[in-house]
Amino acid sequence: MKSLADYNYGEGLVKAMKDRLPDGVNLAHVLMDILCLGKESVYRRLRGDVPFTFNEVVFLAKYFNISLDSIMGEKVSNGAMFNLQLVDSDNEYANYYEMLNYFHNVFTYLSKDPGSQLNFACNIIPYALYPSYDYLNRYRICRWLYHNDRLSVPSTLEDIEIPRKLVEMQEKMAHSIKNINTVSFIFDCNVLKSYIREIEYFSALRVISESDVRNVKKELLLLLDELERLTIVGRNDLGKQVSVYLSNLDFESSYGHAEREGFQICFFRVHLLNSFDSQQKKICDAQKAWIKALKRHSTLISQSGEVERIKFFAEHRALVGAVKYNLSE
Repeated sequence: MKSLADYNYGEGLVKAMKDRLPDGVNLAHVLMDILCLGKESVYRRLRGDVPFTFNEVVFLAKYFNISLDSIMGEKVSNGAMFNLQLVDSDNEYANYYEMLNYFHNVFTYLSKDPGSQLNFACNIIPYALYPSYDYLNRYRICRWLYHNDRLSVPSTLEDIEIPRKLVEMQEKMAHSIKNINTVSFIFDCNVLKSYIREIEYFSALRVISESDVRNVKKELLLLLDELERLTIVGRNDLGKQVSVYLSNLDFESSYGHAEREGFQICFFRVHLLNSFDSQQKKICDAQKAWIKALKRHSTLISQSGEVERIKFFAEHRALVGAVKYNLSE
């Protein structure tokens, strides 16, 4: 059995860093700048004569957006390694900001490759589509606060104060997704129904007000308008290709897969705001294959499937329009 000393993890780290640099950029020069090391110190690390320190490995993994399991995970076990993006209820906005920043960096890295692809399979309207909608964002935070037994949940969505820094990060993340060359969304056939049931439930509990319900409905209709324009044109406002599929199957969760040359990542949505992801090849390949299989059970409505597209948006506008503030005692 091999010991820890038998594995050359520095070699994997160096390869991963090189893969993430643009052509013609010298890795040694980059490391000299960001690690504040001399030329000889850097080259000794690159040759493997001197190992990277633990702090250097952690810093470089974050700087280059490298998952440590992609370097060592498959060598040390047959299991899978995941990165949990968890919003701590004691410091929700700061943690949420860090999570959004993490995904912003991932999507920005992806977008630098003209062959980049991002695929979502969604059982709710994906968050990537609505950072610019104020009340949908507030409602998302409100749901999370309530589910985590926070007694300080505001009486109306207007009272939820989202830090400007967080709003800006939401917009940056959405923009980084728009820059990815090809993006596809697969919606299950009940994509809005559970969301609408939850709005009516929270209104019955007086967690959200009557004006909140009106504002959320208004923004949902605007979001459906925007999504319909995307399906008709097949491209976003940056000219990148966007495909929308309607699945004939229900999904148990929302998940995705993204890739560019030399890199891939898969992710899963959990607990409203939280998620976990993996860059391990075995897991990413399985996720990619699963999403590809879902497309076989789906109908493309981007620049195609006009009858299905019209029916989908008519039904979902009717669902949103029928939502009423629950006045039951």
